[in-house]
Amino acid sequence: IERFWFLETVARVPYFAYQSVLHLYETLGWWRSNQLITMHHHESANELVHLLVMESLGGNRKWRDRFLAEHMAILYYWVLVLMYFLSPKQSYAFSELLEGHAVDTYSVFLEENEEVLRKLPAVQVAVDYYCRNTSVTFSEIMESNDDAVGAVASIPKFTFDDYSEDEDAGFNADPPVRDIKSLYDVFRNINADEFQHVRAMKACQRLTVGDFGGFSTERNEIRIKSRRGARK
Repeated sequence: IERFWFLETVARVPYFAYQSVLHLYETLGWWRSNQLITMHHHESANELVHLLVMESLGGNRKWRDRFLAEHMAILYYWVLVLMYFLSPKQSYAFSELLEGHAVDTYSVFLEENEEVLRKLPAVQVAVDYYCRNTSVTFSEIMESNDDAVGAVASIPKFTFDDYSEDEDAGFNADPPVRDIKSLYDVFRNINADEFQHVRAMKACQRLTVGDFGGFSTERNEIRIKSRRGARK
């Protein structure tokens, strides 16, 4: 669990870095795509839920783990900001590899520990996030006496299908569990989320200049438009 907490602490960083650079590009008038920023925001929020799950399981109990993960995240953030400046396409490709590693790690964990995980109860933060059907309004959050509602219920769910125009025929994954009954279901849904991040990072490598209206196989590069021309 400590390993997964470390992984999820670092996993949010790319989306913070991408949003920071995209906000700068918007300010300079080089690239304006509210949908792209929104997608990365939803991705970071989704990773936050994963992090909260791991914390509820005690993944951040050790001071050493917290120290390493937090300092690694800070360093990783600035590396990704620089990488995104130099080549957004390569930065997305690197993130695709990391998210793919997460999918593999969770898949192995589920396979090796299925029997044990099915006997353990699901953590409440995961139930509140994955089992709700609709978004919770701000007034409902403020009126609720349940801290979990305020912490999780307002977090937007992420699925790449909300942004994709592609069929992604080469991608196959188990659908998320809607009725979570055990810790196995929780980790299966987390793995399904990571799979969605892989799809998103792969598709982001095909973005081009112009308005962002979704992802299409016809787009094959990322370019940042400026007054003096275009920059890859």
